[in-house]
Amino acid sequence: MLGIEMKKLCLAVVITSAPNLAFATERDVYTEIGVYSSWVWRGITFNRHPVVQSYLSVSFTESISGSIWASLATDDYEDFQNQGQIQEIDLILGYSKEIFGVSTKLEYFEATYPGSGSESARHAQASLNAPTPLKLSVITSYSYGFDGWLDKIHYASAGVLGNGFSLGEYGIIKPMVSASYWSDSSESGLSHIHYQISHYIDNFALSISHFQRIDEDVLPDFAPALAGSAGSNGYEERTTFGLSYNF
Repeated sequence: MLGIEMKKLCLAVVITSAPNLAFATERDVYTEIGVYSSWVWRGITFNRHPVVQSYLSVSFTESISGSIWASLATDDYEDFQNQGQIQEIDLILGYSKEIFGVSTKLEYFEATYPGSGSESARHAQASLNAPTPLKLSVITSYSYGFDGWLDKIHYASAGVLGNGFSLGEYGIIKPMVSASYWSDSSESGLSHIHYQISHYIDNFALSISHFQRIDEDVLPDFAPALAGSAGSNGYEERTTFGLSYNF
């Protein structure tokens, strides 16, 4: 079963890119696949077991891109996720532009949940990356959900990203730290701090992330998109490890 779904995961990436490849010889195509010890998004644990995740992005112009992202479960999880199921597939449309040296990006996300059959969730996100003279960039983002379990949820984050500290032939290191704010119909406030350090060498990246809660009452107690009201996965402090390859 896992082998079949792995093929589906790879096929989803290929099918998404196929309509563009005929005229994409002058375009940027980026593909990444990775294995992660668990899956945490915005401080919410979506899977405590290892997952396989893939990402493909095609630049149609210098500013406009289309992407697909997917996550595959490698083990049974609680009562709602079976081994080998694709938990989530996201379709993303992005517009990016550099303004006075600051990288800006607007994105639309449509998240689908084939593993659980939950309703699709949609949100829009704006982000900034402003470099500084200290080999660090100030990063900020804001998103608003307008459908599914993300409906009327405001989410914002701000932090600092290392632009790359060289280790010579051993690659580069990029540290990152950010704090996040969550607001829904019942709770709002600072939710968690995200620490991450990534080591890039050739086409490989090794990452370690830690999510530390600030206010445990802010985020939901479970991941509604995956579990409905039955899931117990949710907001918790967690450290994750990942290994990815891009080509």
